Amino acid sequence: KSKDGFKPIKKSRLEHADRLDTVDLMFQMYTTNSRAVAEKIFKKINKNKGQVIILFSVLVLTEKVLTRMLNDFVEKVPKDTFTQLMDALISAKALKASEKEKILQNHTRVNMASCFIDIVMEKGTDASKEVITSLQTINPQLSSELSSPSSQ
Repeated sequence: KSKDGFKPIKKSRLEHADRLDTVDLMFQMYTTNSRAVAEKIFKKINKNKGQVIILFSVLVLTEKVLTRMLNDFVEKVPKDTFTQLMDALISAKALKASEKEKILQNHTRVNMASCFIDIVMEKGTDASKEVITSLQTINPQLSSELSSPSSQ
């Protein structure tokens, strides 16, 4: 028996059925208790509504915090810290030398940092973790400022 309350259509009834026959079978099977199933689903949604709202709020908050941190990084990272950070990521194989060259083609520190962030974000979680770990070692003060909730 399925979790949604519908009985499955037997495979033998579908083997030689064309599209119209299949739709007719689905209509016969699924319209009889669709109201009861819909009510059951809505009750589950209402029961879990608070949890869904909390989860959504946490995701939105996390996104805002991450965006703020990235913007702060772009604005605040000193050029020497930035250079050391790229070298550390190359050593950790989280960044390629060709990507460093691409980053350095930008003319301003802010543009370089923005390009760097884009490349790291495309690489995913492991590269992002490496950035955080390396930044904590290279410039603990900046790392602390970026992770501080009061930093605006």
